[in-house]
Amino acid sequence: MSDDGWLLDAGCGSGLLLSFLADRLTKDGRYLGMDILPAGLASLKPRANRLNLNGSVSGVQTDLSKDLPLADASVSCVAAHFSVYTLPEEKDRRQVYQEFWRVLKPRGLLVTANPTHFYNAEKIIRKSLESLNGKVSHPQRWFKKYVVYPLTLHLGLKHIEGQLKSGRWHGYRPEELHDEVAQVGFVIERSETVYGGSGCLVVGRKP
Repeated sequence: MSDDGWLLDAGCGSGLLLSFLADRLTKDGRYLGMDILPAGLASLKPRANRLNLNGSVSGVQTDLSKDLPLADASVSCVAAHFSVYTLPEEKDRRQVYQEFWRVLKPRGLLVTANPTHFYNAEKIIRKSLESLNGKVSHPQRWFKKYVVYPLTLHLGLKHIEGQLKSGRWHGYRPEELHDEVAQVGFVIERSETVYGGSGCLVVGRKP
């Protein structure tokens, strides 16, 4: 991000992304979180306070399927992590990506991830546990395995899986997210599956 650059976290929830951006935001960036639910946004400011990012973080309640309350070419980066897939119709998702294009500056970056149509909640948990091997202490791994991950599975991931299976939310086919983003005009810099095949990630740049 440049000195005057904003990062838009589209569908920010409670702002979990802030923990990964703390160093950058402290130096030269600013963060704008958008979400349709007020509950997540209510946690955004306290999270920013804990990370000493008070002056760098803002939050706005809005519906991503509507026109974004931002000027053209006003942000440097858009992150949309597991947010656009809640729109089952392709035309509605296309409208969202067109809005991301509009608000991004030239050479601005879009990073978006969504679940695949073969999303598997339990596989995500298994892969997450495997990724901890050698990285955390035994007590920490035990706590995550028997407390954190079971709660995550039953309170969050299983709900997503159910919504995808019912068709209320959209699970992507291979290359589908790549195509949706490219058709809006983004130059694709990276496209891959993540979360053990349960998610797809695309990084695109506005020319």
